[in-house]
Amino acid sequence: MEQAGIAKGLWDTFTATYKAKNNARKISLRKELNTLNKEPSELITKYVARAKTIWSDLVATGTEMLEVEVTLLILTGLPKEYEVVATVLEIRSEELTIDEVVPHPLPVEQRLTRDQDTVPVYAIREGRRQQARQQHRSTAPAQHSKYRRPSAGRCFYCDKPGHIKADCRERIRDEKERGTSQLFMSAAGMQHPMLSTRELL
Repeated sequence: MEQAGIAKGLWDTFTATYKAKNNARKISLRKELNTLNKEPSELITKYVARAKTIWSDLVATGTEMLEVEVTLLILTGLPKEYEVVATVLEIRSEELTIDEVVPHPLPVEQRLTRDQDTVPVYAIREGRRQQARQQHRSTAPAQHSKYRRPSAGRCFYCDKPGHIKADCRERIRDEKERGTSQLFMSAAGMQHPMLSTRELL
């Protein structure tokens, strides 16, 4: 008698645990089906198959759910690109099965895939231009190294780094010396370089 009581207690515990787990499973599956959305890279056929799997798992837990309800949830979970197709199917008077729904969004899916694969002509041209510019930059220094200008921060007058031509002390000194020599020449009566020495005498 005692053993029967223990067995009944164990069975009741097991039943309660199973029911609790089953209820949690039901809630989880129901939530998953109600929030069903097609992933951006997911094919329509795979999306519908995923919905059918969740539905069959839910029915296996003892929950009753009509196919028309699942069909509407599938249509609701489609992205905005499929909005027209979904609306047309939703307003139909007769009840649709899941298998009847599948062919309708397929043309939209094919068009979207084709649009993603097609690269605009202007983008191709721009890409080619950029590639040509990069190739020119990489080859230009090697081809024209003889005529290359000094790098930034290098003087164009004395070719020393650390300053530019406008601040070059060597240039300023040379210009001062040139100015002094011109002043000396004009003081000596040599402001007209075209005059010969005989004319000056």
